[in-house]
Amino acid sequence: MTEDGQPIIRGLNESAARGECARAADWFTVPANERVMIPGAPPLDVVRDLLTLPDWPKEIPIIRAITENPVIRQDGSILDQQGYDGATQLYYSPAPSLDVPRIADHPTTEQVAADLELLLEVFCDFPFDSPASRANILAALLTPIVRPLVRGPTPLCIIDKPQLGSGASLIATIIAVTATGRPAAMMTAPRDPMNGVRPL
Repeated sequence: MTEDGQPIIRGLNESAARGECARAADWFTVPANERVMIPGAPPLDVVRDLLTLPDWPKEIPIIRAITENPVIRQDGSILDQQGYDGATQLYYSPAPSLDVPRIADHPTTEQVAADLELLLEVFCDFPFDSPASRANILAALLTPIVRPLVRGPTPLCIIDKPQLGSGASLIATIIAVTATGRPAAMMTAPRDPMNGVRPL
């Protein structure tokens, strides 16, 4: 966990791997010419060999990332059960404050319309210059959510604005919080096309 409670994946160093080996099995040494087993720690050469294995056994799953929000799998099903998911290679660790309402498996037309209205309500006070701009922001909001269903690349989204205070940073925050549960790190585009780097 990070300081703000966000779950993260950490690689095992030698000491941590040795500790995991010690908790996973009982280790003993047998002195030469003796028939007694003496409890001990995992040998370092075994730990180092484990850490440098090129191919791990299939029983040890590959973890690609941690998600704090439910995720759509490629087959259209929803990952909403806490723990490791072999289909996505994700570990679902819902944030303590997350409250996901019951979603119908086969929503009606009225339910879909109500959900769309809710999405539009989120951006109702932003001064979009056209319906196309509003539609693009909705697409930007939905793209990271439905990304696993898309085979191939998806469009890049750039949020621009005519003046300060029109809400571009808030829009980016809404999209990030909706998709990941947390605000995104943001930076403004550099004014200098060379970004301050002078050519030789």
